[in-house]
Amino acid sequence: MINQFNNYIYHNNLCQSEDKLILAVSGGIDSVSMLHLFIESDYKNLSVAHCNFSLRGSESDGDEAFVKNLADKNNIQFYTIRFDTQQYACENGISIQMAARELRYNWFNKLLNEQNAKYIAIAHNSDDNVETFLLNISRGTGLKGLTGIKPKNHNIIRPLLFTSREMIVNYCSEKNIEYRTDSSNSENHYQRNNLRNNVIPLLKTRFPEFSNNILCNIQKFAEINLVFENYIQQIKNELFIINENIVEISISKLSGYQPLPTILYELLKEFGFNIEIVNETIEALNGNPGKTFYSSTHRLIKDREKLIITSIPHNHNQVYYIDLDSENEKLPIEINFEIVENNENFNIVRSNNLAYFDAEKILFPLILRKWQHGDYFMPFGMTNFKKISDFFTDNKLSLNEKENVWLLCNGNEIIWVVGMRSDNRFRISDETKKILIVKTV
Repeated sequence: MINQFNNYIYHNNLCQSEDKLILAVSGGIDSVSMLHLFIESDYKNLSVAHCNFSLRGSESDGDEAFVKNLADKNNIQFYTIRFDTQQYACENGISIQMAARELRYNWFNKLLNEQNAKYIAIAHNSDDNVETFLLNISRGTGLKGLTGIKPKNHNIIRPLLFTSREMIVNYCSEKNIEYRTDSSNSENHYQRNNLRNNVIPLLKTRFPEFSNNILCNIQKFAEINLVFENYIQQIKNELFIINENIVEISISKLSGYQPLPTILYELLKEFGFNIEIVNETIEALNGNPGKTFYSSTHRLIKDREKLIITSIPHNHNQVYYIDLDSENEKLPIEINFEIVENNENFNIVRSNNLAYFDAEKILFPLILRKWQHGDYFMPFGMTNFKKISDFFTDNKLSLNEKENVWLLCNGNEIIWVVGMRSDNRFRISDETKKILIVKTV
């Protein structure tokens, strides 16, 4: 088994013998076997991490003591932590199994950083892989869920995926290796335990090669998924127009890909959008512009000819008060003020970054904010009021462009749609004595 272990590590490029590794050891047969295999393979830079989830009373404490003793006997650094798993599950509204998983992996990541280790080694075996595959199918999954457990996932390695639980039992028997038995593994109200103890053994009586066939299919699905992911990446390269943090997708080009629900889901899932939102987006493709969808982190806007994906803005409702002489370092845009005398030598420079106002009509502090429905102003050169929304429509601004526009206000009155048009009520005239020059950078 030692040769298979080292070959699997080598062919999957899991780690090097000099790497600093933290082994997750529960005390059970799998993780204890993994520890012995690493020691037997002459890995020198090892440490052991053990989680006490406080779920089985003295049995949990016995596991911790056993693993500590095992690490001490082999002169290996030992780390342990105790969790109140039930309380964490209750506070977060999740199952005990999910709570244990979150607590475990959060601590592993913290330990990796603190100890400057390269990898955490987890003792999943091929039987775990079969169980995960069946669980994913039972719960409902996409293609990725059929690819099984990865041998290497960022800084997590799983060097026992090549072997079955039966082979591990034989290895421990041959080497006289002691280990702990988790009594909860026989409790069949857990889905995984029910699969392991009842369903899979029954299937094996009818189909002796059941597990091997599942593992072969997992490998095939992993290869198919790789082809699929490459295809999706090609579509992203063709469709995604990325400008800073904004992603645009041409609706006409997108509509040429089929099956559209699957393609669009693969394009949008990295932004946190689920299949329900994808289906609603498809229904909106032929509708009027303006439909907006949200994930926890992003917003998707159906514009006239494209879908626009942006991060959810954090400053949409933010209001900034600006004094004439303040530094204004915390403003979302750089804006400067200058007051000059109006005389025959004064020249107006026409630029979208400049605006000129009768200073005597302005009362500081000015307000910088985003537009709101119902906002109106009197565009320069006009004598009638116009809604900001209509002004945006006349200028053919996209939804995303509208949201990036700032308004400079004198109290409740808008004096400048920044970078676009100033308000005619505050224009300079022959009677103006002092001119306020506002400049954005």
